[in-house]
Amino acid sequence: DDAVMLFTQYSTQWDGLGHVGQMFDIQGNGMPEKVYYNGFRGGSDIVGPDDAPEGWGANAIGIENMATAGVQGRGVMVDFERVYGRERALIGYDQLMRIMDEQKIEVLAGDFLCLYTGFADLILEMNKKPDGEVLARSCAVLNGRDKRLLQWITDSNIVAICADNFAVEAYP
Repeated sequence: DDAVMLFTQYSTQWDGLGHVGQMFDIQGNGMPEKVYYNGFRGGSDIVGPDDAPEGWGANAIGIENMATAGVQGRGVMVDFERVYGRERALIGYDQLMRIMDEQKIEVLAGDFLCLYTGFADLILEMNKKPDGEVLARSCAVLNGRDKRLLQWITDSNIVAICADNFAVEAYP
């Protein structure tokens, strides 16, 4: 009859992208259903407390799937802080391509795309008293609604997006 929800991560984490879904008419039949990253379905691929009283989890894209074999690859760093400082900036396809061109960055299939925003340094500078309001409006984030950016991520065949930021993409 008692329950505790404890979030054990704050900034450094691997994200399986199973945490944010929305109601979407994925079939095109006028019937919205719960859909997550890459079309995974709520209630089967990703099961939450609204779907079942027990057995929760991101079955299809849970990060534990990566842990069974480990990962290794080449990291490619894009320095957003050099361009935007600590100001909030919404980075879409055009901005990312311009920055990668300016910083002479080539992304290859299998790479880990690493994004440096200055966010982790900002947290450390707050001397163990992080200000959530300041953090919520600081540092660059990807525009998760930019269709060209999302298509580039798919087409680039990168393995992962890594960031010093608790949210790789802006929401909503």
